[in-house]
Amino acid sequence: MTKFIRAVALDLDGTIIGPDEQISSGTAKAVSRLAKLVPVFINTGRERWEVKRYGTELGLTSPQVCDNGAVIIDPLSNWEPLWHALLGSEITTKVLEKIQRERLSFIATSGRESVQDISMALGREFARISVLDVKEDQADKIMTALSATTEIQVAKAWLPYNELWAVDCTQVGVDKGSAVRKVGNLLSIGTRHMACVGDSYNDLPMFRECGLSISMGGAPKSVEEEADFVVPPVTDDGLVEAIKDIILPRLEIGD
Repeated sequence: MTKFIRAVALDLDGTIIGPDEQISSGTAKAVSRLAKLVPVFINTGRERWEVKRYGTELGLTSPQVCDNGAVIIDPLSNWEPLWHALLGSEITTKVLEKIQRERLSFIATSGRESVQDISMALGREFARISVLDVKEDQADKIMTALSATTEIQVAKAWLPYNELWAVDCTQVGVDKGSAVRKVGNLLSIGTRHMACVGDSYNDLPMFRECGLSISMGGAPKSVEEEADFVVPPVTDDGLVEAIKDIILPRLEIGD
């Protein structure tokens, strides 16, 4: 078996944590063990403080990714941002006005704060704006409408804690795949030497970028089809199997 993996990217919701938003003891042990061997980083659409919470629990020390690739943070510097890509104030206003017209719930985050009040968000720069808690058919319609604003990139993600969907808006070219490249540059590791695990549409850019991709069971069919391997769902500790049976045997660890 070829040994080529030198770093690992992990989605959060539906991969590390389940619908209860907790890390199982088996998953915690497997990820912590892996992180002692190679750099492991969370790559999620969630906010910085959520990554800090779970990353601290797992003992992660490599650069971590939040806001669907728009913010990279450093656990060794009190989880402060190392890099971010912001949507300009004119673009955010266009997006927020569309959200306001449809009376949709949203969150806008800069990597340092989050805003859910439209009056406090208009005219400001943000790393990510997300429409929250919509059904999948509505998410598809929102993606189509927001895609008309060519200055943004949109992606949808399933929210396992309420079984609804979110639509994430970031700067053009910013997604989980671009984040893998950024972290790779920081670590001096090429993305072909990375493995990744995820479960939703916003993980596809990461799947396409990494040398090894693993889908959690229960992911949309098109997500599973793009992965090199499929493991059981998060509720059955699929990440433990991914690490033990697929990633660990392929680790390239220096002498």
